[in-house]
Amino acid sequence: MSELFYGWLAVAVFALIIEMFTATLYGLSFSLSAFLIAAYVAISGETELTLAQSLIFAVSGAVFCFVFPTWFNKTSGPEFKQGLDAAVGHAYPLKKVGDTFKITVDGVEYPVDEDSVTPDFAPKKKAVVVSHHAGVIKAVVK
Repeated sequence: MSELFYGWLAVAVFALIIEMFTATLYGLSFSLSAFLIAAYVAISGETELTLAQSLIFAVSGAVFCFVFPTWFNKTSGPEFKQGLDAAVGHAYPLKKVGDTFKITVDGVEYPVDEDSVTPDFAPKKKAVVVSHHAGVIKAVVK
């Protein structure tokens, strides 16, 4: 075996060590690329670093960096809505504080958008949350 083979193995092991500390899958990507080049060097018997080795390392590393995070980060179950996203579509009683209508969701009062307030709005009437943006709710009266 040539020194180049052992050099690529060293790069692969170094990238694996980096992966163990970071757990980002990028170290694993470049580690597999280095193992791929080490196998290429072992089969071809090359003794010097070539442009082809560098290109294979760069391209395979980039491909692995793109594929691994998307492949390993798939969600296995349904996504659960949290906060105001979970309130969309549900009816809540209206509360009037000063000139502002508010809706209480999970113990937190959120203001109702002034554009969605109609003459039908009244305290203690139920309003359905249509959407929200930056903590301001858009609602319609049932």
